[in-house]
Amino acid sequence: MKQISSFLVIFFVCFFQIASADNSRDLQDICQLTLEMSSLDKYYHIDKLPERKPLLILKNEYTNHEPDLFKFGEKVKYVSRNGIYEKSRNYFEFSKIEISGNSAYVEFLYPPEGLVGKVNFVKDELGWHIKNHKIVER
Repeated sequence: MKQISSFLVIFFVCFFQIASADNSRDLQDICQLTLEMSSLDKYYHIDKLPERKPLLILKNEYTNHEPDLFKFGEKVKYVSRNGIYEKSRNYFEFSKIEISGNSAYVEFLYPPEGLVGKVNFVKDELGWHIKNHKIVER
């Protein structure tokens, strides 16, 4: 009986670690696809504003684990709300992320350009894809 309970404990620990790794990978993929949307490219202005490189991502409940993301050919840098200067709005924020099965939803802000965006994703056998998105300038 003791062996069975030990086996069950090991099984559940392994199962939840695998599920957690899958969720982390999904989160990373969804965030990366959001940053790579071609409709956002015209707002980054990296050629005229090189200080926007590396892209700063505001750490919050969705990005506390600092997913391994890249933009402009380099790793993004995570900053806390306290780490952002009062006058600086030069960051990207994932303000809401919901992942449920084969669908996901993201809301984001890009304050330097006054952008608010929403993205819906679907997952198939090839991975995550953007289903639709909306970007609004405030």
